[in-house]
Amino acid sequence: KFDSTRLLRASVFLTQAEPLNQHRLQAQQILSVTPVTDTAKIKEANDAIAAVEPQWRALVQKAVPELEAALEINPKNVQTLSQMVVTQQQLGDVPAAIRYAETLAEINAQDWAVWRNLALLYNEAQDKPKAIAAAKRSLDLAPQDQQASLQAFVAQLGGQ
Repeated sequence: KFDSTRLLRASVFLTQAEPLNQHRLQAQQILSVTPVTDTAKIKEANDAIAAVEPQWRALVQKAVPELEAALEINPKNVQTLSQMVVTQQQLGDVPAAIRYAETLAEINAQDWAVWRNLALLYNEAQDKPKAIAAAKRSLDLAPQDQQASLQAFVAQLGGQ
């Protein structure tokens, strides 16, 4: 009945999933720095991911209908939209994350961080023109202390 109740319910699932996610991320980090010749360590890290991934994914997926229900009640709830962006990205559904981030950008058109995050998502989806446009928008809105890193990001994307 209330969007805050649905957001709270989603938060319970996401809080339960967080320790599992930390375990996954640690194992992924180990994989990223382990030489391919260290097959025992690679197997151990892959086994660790395989052990927690299903439970983590199930908990995160339980949060999605709660977040969707909250958005049905209040489609402009910034906190819910932000959580939906993160959740969809974690689940690997970048197009869905982009849709929610675009809605967030419509609501918070003057928030430089929203535009930076949207640029990151467009970049992940390999949509360079949109990534550059969003990064430039972020740069235009950003405070002075964020300008240098955003200029570097725009340049990295291939923008001027």
